[in-house]
Amino acid sequence: MVKCCICGEKIEGYGNNPFPLEINPEKRCCDNCNDTYVLAARLMLIKPEEADRIKKLIEAVREIDTK
Repeated sequence: MVKCCICGEKIEGYGNNPFPLEINPEKRCCDNCNDTYVLAARLMLIKPEEADRIKKLIEAVREIDTK
């Protein structure tokens, strides 16, 4: 059983590359963390001027997930 290196949940299937949030190439993340956190982090690398806006979006998603 493989666990997500971000949230710790069990991963169904192969999982996703969590870079840049995790640099160990053997680690994997679940689809939810990939869609929510990893892709946002990659966007911040591409467009650093959008980082504040992306961080606010991530915070809003986290707040929704905890409800």
